[in-house]
Amino acid sequence: MAEWFADDRFWERGFRVTALDLSKFHLAGARERAVAAGVAIEFVESDMRAFAQPGRFDLALSLFTSLGYFDDPRDDARVVANVARSLKPGGTLVMDVLSKEYLVRVFQPTLSWKLPDGSMRIVRQDVVDDWTRTRNEWLFIRDGQVRTYRFDLRVYSGQELKTLLTASGFSDVRLFGGFDGRRYGRDAERLIAVARTA
Repeated sequence: MAEWFADDRFWERGFRVTALDLSKFHLAGARERAVAAGVAIEFVESDMRAFAQPGRFDLALSLFTSLGYFDDPRDDARVVANVARSLKPGGTLVMDVLSKEYLVRVFQPTLSWKLPDGSMRIVRQDVVDDWTRTRNEWLFIRDGQVRTYRFDLRVYSGQELKTLLTASGFSDVRLFGGFDGRRYGRDAERLIAVARTA
């Protein structure tokens, strides 16, 4: 997440940007990009379940399915409540996650891609816990070496995400099916919520 902030152009529009990540590795990469671009970004190393700065921000972005990796669903609620507390009155959250409705439509247990560097990426996935989570294994194969990453992801339907946001202090929650602003319906590719604080 922090790397994305350093790559985007918010700073060119006059925004003061704070980027939060728990990973030292990702923060280091983001800092390098910020220095190369000649921009000042505040980087914070913190667990998003604990980070809150009441009433400080006008806008919060949580993109590319950054929510849903905790085992306990109450942790997702803690994160969203922290974001609501950290926004000024009338502040906005834009949250982008993998849509359960989309996943049902396109689910395949195994996928593979050849990447531009010549390596192979294999994704194995299964739906578990009554369709609330996916269990994932990603394999990257290059020059006879295999790197494996395993993780579970909580997946939300549109209504489930809207309920989570509303229960965590947001109002006026609107759902979209893509970054182009399309309505959240059968053709949705993403689940994007735009929510405001009262």
